Amino acid sequence: IGVGLCTDSVLLTRLPGWDPHSYGYHADDGHAFAGSGTGRPYGPGYGVGDVIGVLYDRSSRTISYFKNGLPLGPAFPDVAESAPLYPCVGLRTRGEEVVVNFG
Repeated sequence: IGVGLCTDSVLLTRLPGWDPHSYGYHADDGHAFAGSGTGRPYGPGYGVGDVIGVLYDRSSRTISYFKNGLPLGPAFPDVAESAPLYPCVGLRTRGEEVVVNFG
């Protein structure tokens, strides 16, 4: 599972962060991905029962994540997107489920 943000030009058939203009935090390894299939260590992995939050701070141009309400710090410190970013979630394994809250 990957949770992140992307522009409306990104194909939704791949995990967040694997393609240009997308940013993702992946459950299996806790890596952060920004426009590349190669991630970098960022935070702990996550799984069943965990709640992952995403914060895009346009004024500081950062994307940060939270795990179960605790801040993990900025994953992407210099986001230079001119197009709007939208929430995105990627699933790769049969039977995976997520519940989302946009409010």
